[in-house]
Amino acid sequence: MEGDDKIAAANGLIYLGDGWRIYSAGGYITDHWYFGSICWDSFEHECPGINKPHYVTYADGAYMLIKAEAIRRTCPDGKPFIDETFLYLDDILLILMLWDRGYGVAYVTVRSDLHYANLTTKPIINYYGIRANTALIMLLDTRFSWVKSFYLFRRGLGYKVLYLFNNEYYKSHRGFLDGKRLADIIVKRLGFKLDLYKAPHVREGIARLIFCLIIWYLIVYLRY
Repeated sequence: MEGDDKIAAANGLIYLGDGWRIYSAGGYITDHWYFGSICWDSFEHECPGINKPHYVTYADGAYMLIKAEAIRRTCPDGKPFIDETFLYLDDILLILMLWDRGYGVAYVTVRSDLHYANLTTKPIINYYGIRANTALIMLLDTRFSWVKSFYLFRRGLGYKVLYLFNNEYYKSHRGFLDGKRLADIIVKRLGFKLDLYKAPHVREGIARLIFCLIIWYLIVYLRY
């Protein structure tokens, strides 16, 4: 990072709390709005990419380094995070802003950290995870944006129906609604939508998008 002005943030290899399985070698987002950690829950021999530095869609907030000057130049009011994005979105949003402004973000081959994931949020992880994912769908336009309205309608209706059968899905439905409201707040703060195609990402085919939708419906049908 000190040797390359364009690299604004990075994370190393982060392990889960057992010290053996990988939590993250950087984060990725697909162009049909799925995001996750590279090599999550894998062992080192199952993830040969960890031995080479590579660009990532986002550095994981569990343990990342970031240049303060890049934050001052890029972020609203010179602050790294928008307060309302706390949990499961703040780090992703920050890094996407950096990519949008021409910076790069990387994974480096340093064994850096243990992360005891979800210990605090486990009782409400569905709420925060769904809120973050819904906001990202709203914020990121991709080549699949022509199905975005249907995608969101299907998700909102699905959680509402599931809530009729299981009260646990109340948190999921509320997370979906709050995610839509959060996206509006972010757009007002930034003044623009983020461009996923300025960052490295996973390109998915239309067949996989259709496949994922079908699988989701089958799971709901077979479960209820």
